[in-house]
Amino acid sequence: MQIDLTAIGVIIAAVALIIAYLQLVRTPKLSQDKQVSSTKKESLLSNIKANNHITIGYFNCRPFIEMVAESNSEPSGYYAAIMKKIFNSYNINILWKQLSICNSIESVLNKDVDVIVSVFQTAKRAKFVDFCCLHHSVKIGGVCRKNLTGIKSLSDLTTNQDLKIVVGKNEIGHELIEVLNLPRRRLTIIENEDTEKIISFIEIGQADVAILDSRSVKNFFDNFYTKKGVTLKPIFQINPLLICLNGIMIPQDQHELSYWLENEMKKVRNEESIKQMEIDFLEEFQGIINRI
Repeated sequence: MQIDLTAIGVIIAAVALIIAYLQLVRTPKLSQDKQVSSTKKESLLSNIKANNHITIGYFNCRPFIEMVAESNSEPSGYYAAIMKKIFNSYNINILWKQLSICNSIESVLNKDVDVIVSVFQTAKRAKFVDFCCLHHSVKIGGVCRKNLTGIKSLSDLTTNQDLKIVVGKNEIGHELIEVLNLPRRRLTIIENEDTEKIISFIEIGQADVAILDSRSVKNFFDNFYTKKGVTLKPIFQINPLLICLNGIMIPQDQHELSYWLENEMKKVRNEESIKQMEIDFLEEFQGIINRI
């Protein structure tokens, strides 16, 4: 059997032409894909400066920021004072928007707010948003009935299978119990970050332990707790469950805004009035809030 070398050569040449053509067709698409992926994200800082406007979200989070009784009033506290000084110096108007921690991430992703002040940085939240100006740490603890003993460490929450726990949805306590993967039958998750409401589940016997940041626990015992009904006590004070960094939540890939806020806050934090505010709340929340 004779092999027609000429025919084989023609076939090889044809295949080579087809491959070359396909590469030629694909090349523009690849370059377009690269061009799309390398496109810079819209600068939030530039928009804020161009529009002379920023929407700042916040929660009632004493001493960092506090809601004022009058519904239309601006918040007060450490972050409120700093934000006003920064943006007033650039003639940028602030719209304050009170939020729930339950929908904080969605508020940033949906552009309902530009930033949120006084929020804990966590691994779960960092999947969707970014953080900057992490200038303080806050201990995470809890509350239980005074006659409940043996709750002194994180492992006690996992080994005591009869222990019922209450947390606020998307609060730091909620994120912690998700990591611990505790049985659902032991958990009560409420869509309310109000400390008094969360702790009320202990008072009515539906939970044994409430997991909260120790700042909220102190505020509860200082301002809301009375000796009527069930006697309660703070827990995990010596050995906190976690220590979280507190700062400003911003959208991802907004590094220009992050650097700018860091620099502006650095300047304002050196002003005497702001320094004194920080000294006062660090003294009041000694052992709970620390400066970084």
